[in-house]
Amino acid sequence: HQADETSKGRQSSLKHLQNPLGGWDIMSTQYGSSRTMTSWLRWVAGWLKDEQVLCATKEAITDNYYELSPINKLNAGVESLVIKLNESKVLVVESRRFDPSFDIDTGNSKDGVLVYLVDALLGTGEGNQRLLSPRDLSNYIYEEKLWWDWREIDAILFQGDSVVYEGLKIEVFYSGKDSDIVRVSKSN
Repeated sequence: HQADETSKGRQSSLKHLQNPLGGWDIMSTQYGSSRTMTSWLRWVAGWLKDEQVLCATKEAITDNYYELSPINKLNAGVESLVIKLNESKVLVVESRRFDPSFDIDTGNSKDGVLVYLVDALLGTGEGNQRLLSPRDLSNYIYEEKLWWDWREIDAILFQGDSVVYEGLKIEVFYSGKDSDIVRVSKSN
């Protein structure tokens, strides 16, 4: 999945604090390896239809499975899961696949799930979208062919990976060619 840590190298920094969405959205940096837009921004702009976004509340989650299509697939089904945490915060879960129209081949897989927190009380320059990862966000993976900044926030969740946020566990149950199945449950 990811580039070999010993041959590519990892470096710790504060990039995840300065730009908490890293290179995973063109609105966060045009120099990142993914030059697409998050499903959240697409939905807010009206580019995703309501039926392409599954909505749930934190309270309604018990142990649920959701199938998500990659966000850059045209005429796809459900592309995003939005879980309301409170009046101003949501968790967003979306499926990603490498797309040569938007992504740069950096030697690291872009095929998996992205999970991020959206805080509506913050402006875009204040980091209103923050990546969550099963790995340490302050350690970066080396990305080949990136000009300006070779560091990438290690945020893709692969099959078997999970994150826990405010008592919710989001796990990639299955990752296939055309979709991901995500399990969302209460964490112990």
